[in-house]
Formats: sequence, structure tokens, C-alpha cells
Amino acid sequence: MKKITTEIVQTSTLRQSQIDKICAVLKTAYPNSKMPVDFLSGLSITPQISILAHDQENGEIVGFRTMKPYNGAIPAPIINDHANIYGKHLCILPEYRGSGIGSRMISELNKAAYEHFNTSVIWGGSAEVGALRLYKKMGALFLEKSILNNNPKISLESNKTCFKAFIETPALKTWRLQNDIGFAYANDDDTKQQLLGSGFIEL
Repeated sequence: MKKITTEIVQTSTLRQSQIDKICAVLKTAYPNSKMPVDFLSGLSITPQISILAHDQENGEIVGFRTMKPYNGAIPAPIINDHANIYGKHLCILPEYRGSGIGSRMISELNKAAYEHFNTSVIWGGSAEVGALRLYKKMGALFLEKSILNNNPKISLESNKTCFKAFIETPALKTWRLQNDIGFAYANDDDTKQQLLGSGFIEL
């Protein structure tokens, strides 16, 4: 098994060589996505922290995720008294998947972001079924209206049933949904209950 190290950094301190490598990882991980462009356009947003996963043997960046203030890209209800922080651009090179790196990056960066941004909520959104499957595994709550938006011609309950089947079926992990699904992590039970009372559900 490959040995992986992680480090959390201020995104503004990334060197150009690291930025280029992150873009390459994003392109490889999601070849039909605009993630590299979105990542580059969002570098000016501050403050921002990121986690890098390195192959310990060669030092290469093999995974990445970032946290930044809300920039209007993902619609979500805002809970008062919480900073609007979003997790973005989770990516892992294909040959490194399935070894727990994604779970590790989510857990470590979420923990750092709760403290760094003084918030109890982390927002996110994705249309990638494999990523959504991982977010669910890590305790994410999902925004009901974003699930309904994927097929407004059928009921919310039918949409929820279809969505749950999608993310729980391993054979569909490379699929991409029509629209982003909004989700959130809560750092404590009180915040979780607030989310559940404001349009989020637990699958």
C-alpha cells in the first residue's frame, strides 16, 4: 500500500509548481469537469485553506481539497451566526483511490476549517456520484431542494429514492448528475438539528 502524508496550508502560500500540479490532478480526476478553471479563478478568494495529499515515496501531490468563504456559486440556506464556508475541489488521482485518502482529507480539513473560520457549518456541492457517495459516508446532510432540481417532473420522495440508489450503487460511482447536490457538515448536534430543520436531510 502506498504511504500518504497530508499537510494543511494557507492556499495563498501555494507555489506555482504546486498550483500546476493541483490542476493536473483535477484534470485527471475529473476529465470532463471545469474544476481546474474554477480552482484557478478562486485563488484570489481569501482567507482560504487547503489540504494536500502527497505520495511519501516521491513527494508528488496525489490529492487536494480546499475551504473558502462562500462566493455565491452554490445556493444554500444560510444559518445565522455561522460563517459561510465551502469545501471545494476534492480530487484524488485514480490510482490512489480506495485507500481512505478521501475520507482522511475530508476529516482533517473539516476539523481545521471549523477552528480556522470559527464556524460549525461547512457547505458544499457536487454532481459527481462517487464524491457524493464519499460525502454521505463522512456524515454529510443533503439539501432537499437540490435533490428535487435534478428531476422536477417527479416528486421529492421519488427524487430522494433515486438519489439514494445512485450514491449507494458502486457501479455508478463514475456517473455525474445533471445538477449539483448541496450538502453540509455540522460540527455539533445542535447545528445538525438546525440544518435538519432548514431543508437538509440525512440519508
